[in-house]
Amino acid sequence: MQNLNELQTLLKQCLNVSWEKLPFVLQKYPAPLRKMLIEQIEGRKKIQHKIPSWQKISDLLFPATLSVEQCSSEKTAFFKANLLSGKTLIDLTGGFGVDTWAFAQTFEKVWYVEKNPDLFQITKHNFEVLGLTNVSLHNQTAQDFLQNFHEKVDSIYLDPARRDKQGKSIAQITDTEPNILELLPQLFEKTEKILLKTSPMFEIKEALKILPNVASVYVVSVQNECKEVLYLLQKNTQTQWHNVPIHTYNLLENQTESFTATYAKESELSVNLANTLSEYLYEPNSAILKAGFFKSIAERFALQKLHPHTHLYTHKEIITDFAGRIFRVKKMLSNPQRELAEIGSKWNILARNYPLSVAEICKKYKLQEGGNEFLIATTMQDNRKVLVWAERIV
Repeated sequence: MQNLNELQTLLKQCLNVSWEKLPFVLQKYPAPLRKMLIEQIEGRKKIQHKIPSWQKISDLLFPATLSVEQCSSEKTAFFKANLLSGKTLIDLTGGFGVDTWAFAQTFEKVWYVEKNPDLFQITKHNFEVLGLTNVSLHNQTAQDFLQNFHEKVDSIYLDPARRDKQGKSIAQITDTEPNILELLPQLFEKTEKILLKTSPMFEIKEALKILPNVASVYVVSVQNECKEVLYLLQKNTQTQWHNVPIHTYNLLENQTESFTATYAKESELSVNLANTLSEYLYEPNSAILKAGFFKSIAERFALQKLHPHTHLYTHKEIITDFAGRIFRVKKMLSNPQRELAEIGSKWNILARNYPLSVAEICKKYKLQEGGNEFLIATTMQDNRKVLVWAERIV
């Protein structure tokens, strides 16, 4: 890797150049160095909203794009840091170090472990810039570190790689690197508590059936986009998988929506189906939808579901503490072609359990996406396909 101090100096020169002139400035550098400078510029752009506290620190450096894309956001990193308590923690898959940085704010001592030497050097440099003095850094595999570590800590955190050596996404939790199931005996020799981060792509029920010692699960969304699923494993916990509490969180700008249920309770419930639309439509947030609590959310707020496979609900009153989006129904369109033409051509379109995609709806009715009005395309309990004109309340 290029000398980090030299790279930093060249990067500062590039950042002082206008976007129009930047391609010409970069051309004078050799191809490998040019590639590294482009990575730095792209990395800084990517963290603008993801890690806002780092965005204006000019001395920070960035790894390859994939490492920046896969790292935790500032919001989710501090969410995890607040989940765990104690004085000592090991981040066994340190990566770009965002989680380690957050843990270092709440723990007295943190061990950062990362096997990739280039990523390790960048993170080491950044921690010096950030002034982290309570982090011990180790350029090792998780397995090698554990073999030579002889202390007990309060918690261990893992975020295993979710792509194989060819860069393809891994479909099973058993295929991650490092393999959590193989490491568990060693991990529980060092700690009583393990926090495991997985991709939202993994099925929660399947993971619960495979993972032992799960005490609770946390499904985390940011601005209604599901980002992480976290499994808290505690030594000697023997809760049956369907009784493990699943906590869902949607981290918004000024508030956090939360909802908790279990799969045992979900399986026992039945849901009332709506014959007609009431005054309001409700859509649970993405964390609840990821957890699959379609009946539990209906019971909690006394809602009627539009269809067994339509995850929209209706109620005659507005429920202000609902964990998700709320729409006021303006009209169920009886003649969509004519009525849409009269109302306007710009719509925020939602297709939920509907045979046409948003793009196909736009094409069929000559609509454009945008504006303030919502068009919700969905299916009712009698299998009628309907278009609903609505306005968003929350």
